[in-house]
Amino acid sequence: MRTTLTILATAVGLVACIPAVTLAQKNTYGPPTGAFTGGIDTTGLGLTPDQQAKWVKVRDELQAKNAPLREQARQAMGGKSMRDLTPEERDKLRPKVQPIMDQMRDNARKAREEIEAFLTPEQKAKMEQRIKERMQRGGGPPH
Repeated sequence: MRTTLTILATAVGLVACIPAVTLAQKNTYGPPTGAFTGGIDTTGLGLTPDQQAKWVKVRDELQAKNAPLREQARQAMGGKSMRDLTPEERDKLRPKVQPIMDQMRDNARKAREEIEAFLTPEQKAKMEQRIKERMQRGGGPPH
């Protein structure tokens, strides 16, 4: 029961691990304007315009891949969130929801690997630190 909730929370968090960033219009090495909306704050990572564009592309692709999966999970849970379900309901739904969550988690893992491939070691370290800080504050994985 707790494992399912943990997996779901992780999957949902990873799905949105990639923040909603907008490209800076005339900024060569600064943060994107409107740097984040609930995800990893990219301010201070020193993303180049090329990195920003790649980040947005990966994020958008992940959202497109996971949108139908999120809808499948929502339908499988009867429109309820996992925390609104009783332990018995969670156990009953696990066989339906688990494969969907596994696919979402795999998609997020691949997206994160794509992002890490174009970050410098320093940028990766900063990103990891921000994720770690968020987890320590009890905020869960970035979303």
